[in-house]
Amino acid sequence: MGKQLDISGVTWDEADIGQRVRMLCQGVPDKKMDQNKLEKLLEIADPQDQIKLKVLHNAVVGTFKAYNDEHTTTKLKDWKSAEVALDAFIESLWNKHFDGEQPLNNLQDVLAYLKESGWKITKTSLYRHQKEGKLQPLQDGKYHQRNIDKYARTFLKQQSTGKRLQEKADELQHKKLDIEIKNLEIDNRRKQRADDKEAGLYILRKQMDLEFAVLAGTLDAALRNWVQSGTADWIRMVNGDIKKAVELIMVLNRDLDGHLRDLSRDREYEIIIDPEEDEPESEPGEEEDL
Repeated sequence: MGKQLDISGVTWDEADIGQRVRMLCQGVPDKKMDQNKLEKLLEIADPQDQIKLKVLHNAVVGTFKAYNDEHTTTKLKDWKSAEVALDAFIESLWNKHFDGEQPLNNLQDVLAYLKESGWKITKTSLYRHQKEGKLQPLQDGKYHQRNIDKYARTFLKQQSTGKRLQEKADELQHKKLDIEIKNLEIDNRRKQRADDKEAGLYILRKQMDLEFAVLAGTLDAALRNWVQSGTADWIRMVNGDIKKAVELIMVLNRDLDGHLRDLSRDREYEIIIDPEEDEPESEPGEEEDL
């Protein structure tokens, strides 16, 4: 077996910053990573970068497990490629947020930087936030980009969405929960239907259609026979006198009621369920349960 990657039972979404740091260090065991550096990076990384870190970390874990299960050159290559991608992204984030960063001289420069970065902000709001202590300058009066970015993510809305990053993340989380709840409800309904079907509470539409067809055929045959057998009696009854039309109608309605009563009587249906063979799930467009 190869090296063992110690992955705890805590998922990335459940982990705090310290646990995520340990996950990332475990993800690239061949390279000693600066945990303080990672902790600073995770504190300032925006939600999108956090998601990418999660994806790259999971890729390392997945490819490592695949290599441990089967030592092949291809799986080893996949694992090492995932490690390189994670390490490279961490370095790019560090360079983005910390290396080569030039502080901004004044609030006017901060305002221009924020607008160029896609944040909704006015001069009045920025100056008010600075007085309220939401954005503090360095000792020399300049403003560090790292602090500006943290201020923007905490207090400002994005121009593209009109929402704060946390609001956007909360909205996505709510949508995810709604989808999960709907899927659970669908799954519960499916299980309930299966239980009801096993208990004989459902009849296949094809069976009901067949019963309706039989009833319709019975009604058709009965009415046709009634007309053929009763015509002579009806003619004799009225003796060609149209004044007796009312009497004829009453007789016809009486006989028709008799036929309909025969068809509407209670019937028993026999349902046979094979205990050894489950009914296959119906595909769209095939038989449906009533």
